[in-house]
Amino acid sequence: MAFFVAPFFYSENSASPEHKQTKKPKGNDRYPFGIDISEYQGIIDWVEVKDSYHDVRYVLMRSSMGIDGKDKFFERNWSYTKQLGFIRGAYHFYRPNEDAEAQFRNFVETVALEKGDLFPVLDVETPSRKGDKHLVEGVNKWLQLAEKHFGVKPILYTYKNFYNERLTGKVVGYPIWVAAYTEGTDLSMIDHVFHQYSESERVSGIRTKVDANVFKDSVNTLENYCFK
Repeated sequence: MAFFVAPFFYSENSASPEHKQTKKPKGNDRYPFGIDISEYQGIIDWVEVKDSYHDVRYVLMRSSMGIDGKDKFFERNWSYTKQLGFIRGAYHFYRPNEDAEAQFRNFVETVALEKGDLFPVLDVETPSRKGDKHLVEGVNKWLQLAEKHFGVKPILYTYKNFYNERLTGKVVGYPIWVAAYTEGTDLSMIDHVFHQYSESERVSGIRTKVDANVFKDSVNTLENYCFK
């Protein structure tokens, strides 16, 4: 995969007050802060993100969708985050009515995971028109293929209610990255490693609102979910 050299450039994002952080982000040294992004965030000024008020430790980015979808900015985001020293991760958006094995092939053909990268992530947030049994079988198939291929436990991303209603007790043994946005939400019954607590954070260098996350423990523990 070709890598780009990050140029120095003036950012319109940094000139606009709406892109400046106005309150302290939720993450800290004990619970590292990170963001997840896709092509919907547009062209990101990664130098601005690196220098922003946020201490962004990790970036999870969409790489692929379904059996043949590719995020149009994935290669650019993948390259810049590596160059600038972020811990980076790639996620596949699962389409439950498409073949799970073909979806996994799409992911591995799109992403070259390296030492220091986060384990692969499967984003599951859409029910299947074929029912929950079909959904669960497909999700487990993708995760099992990823575990066999990479030799690590992939991470499952989903929403709290979606997990409780459709996946709990049926997809087990994988680290969970859970989305729940209500302040004070009780997540004690979901053994998660990442919590996506907002979908509307403002980070310098990104024109749109962005998803915000905290990791459950320290940066040292975060490394346990990265390739050695």
